[in-house]
Amino acid sequence: MDDLKKEVQNLLKYYDIGTLISIKTDNIGEMSKILFITTDQGKYVIKYRSHEETKDTILELEIMDYIHHKGLPIQRIITNSQGKAITKFNSEIVFILEFIKGKNPSDMNKALILECARKLALLDKALLNKKDLMCPEWPLFNEGVERVFAEENELLSENKSLYYEFKNIKLNKLRKSIIHGDYRSSNLIVRNGKLTGIIDFGDSHYDFLILDLANAMTGCLLSQNNKFQISLLKDVMNAYEEVLKLTLEEKQALYYFFKLRLILIINTYMIRLRDNLLDKNICRSSIKNLQAFLESTKEIDYNEFFNEII
Repeated sequence: MDDLKKEVQNLLKYYDIGTLISIKTDNIGEMSKILFITTDQGKYVIKYRSHEETKDTILELEIMDYIHHKGLPIQRIITNSQGKAITKFNSEIVFILEFIKGKNPSDMNKALILECARKLALLDKALLNKKDLMCPEWPLFNEGVERVFAEENELLSENKSLYYEFKNIKLNKLRKSIIHGDYRSSNLIVRNGKLTGIIDFGDSHYDFLILDLANAMTGCLLSQNNKFQISLLKDVMNAYEEVLKLTLEEKQALYYFFKLRLILIINTYMIRLRDNLLDKNICRSSIKNLQAFLESTKEIDYNEFFNEII
């Protein structure tokens, strides 16, 4: 800890955010080291990335800065003494964000769920209208589905018919945009029952607009106690569409994006567990919870889902 303290003290020489008081580490992040620090001027978050990630990190920070100026609850970027968002430090690049008070929601009531749906729509609408950002070259969702279902395992075999139905969607009718990419409870900050922060834009990329909503449905909007809440579906859609209307084609495709996104997430955790890419307990717990959620969706077919959202 003494070495880490010296490291952070040296880093803070490039910033005007006060004298270091304390440090808390976060070992959950898979792609970067994260530190939570307190100085005599406030609380901040330090994120470390490799030099190879510079291009993607620049985009991430450009997105955050743009959204912050749109008035959405996004962490403010702390610039260094040269007015830059990124600092080259030792063998890595570093950026610092303001700390947003609150915690990840563990038990979201209906009012909070609908607020999160509206905030997602505001986020998606802002990014849909942002045309001048260079996006990372991620494969589109449909390409990811094709790649995953080319493999063989029990989960994929059980859902092969869903995959074939998905292939009939006219994807050229669906809008594409920059999306958050990981809108879920662990990336939301809540205080006093209100959404005060949307964090972690590290998965932001260019993809189908409705993928953001489909992912949020699995991650915070329709999952309670690992069960699918169809009673919330119409209200969630209404809250989202108060801000951003979906086309008929997008509504017709949403069921398949929702179900397949969930399957792909489970499959990803299975691969991480198999290849020891993430803590085994985290993987097993995530797989168990997501599979329970997936099982609860089997009672809902396409027609029932679609009739709720039109």
